[in-house]
Amino acid sequence: MTDKKETIADKKTSILKSFETFMDDLLTSLAFEKVRDINEEQMISQEIFYVPPGIADLHGDVYEEIEIMEAAVQSFNKAVEEGRAKPCLFHSHLTNCYRYGKAWLIDKPMLYGKRVLPVGTPLIEIHWTNKAAWELRKRGVLRGGSLYAKAGVINV
Repeated sequence: MTDKKETIADKKTSILKSFETFMDDLLTSLAFEKVRDINEEQMISQEIFYVPPGIADLHGDVYEEIEIMEAAVQSFNKAVEEGRAKPCLFHSHLTNCYRYGKAWLIDKPMLYGKRVLPVGTPLIEIHWTNKAAWELRKRGVLRGGSLYAKAGVINV
């Protein structure tokens, strides 16, 4: 009889956890404006351009001051206007399947999927020009743009 009681208790716990998750998601979605990440008609996606302030990137680097990212976004937008920013896939494969739109910092917390992005998170518009790549983006196979870059780490 103990096994049956444990099974019922496990089911109650599972149901309660599911309900809590549902309520958290519901309250979050009601509390924050949503980033419109896909514009189906115009083949435009809004993507996270770089990690939010205070969050480490894949190299463990962190920036705290929003002004640092403001300068980076201004510089990037200028490079786009001047044709120096080159769209690519995976940081190394130049492509013409999309072009960069404008980058900006959000000025209030916003909901992106199920994540709440903090103030100062940089976003960018990606204008897709290739239908096959657009379909891959919508399915989550491709994610946003990538900067054409070659870099290394120098320990000092």
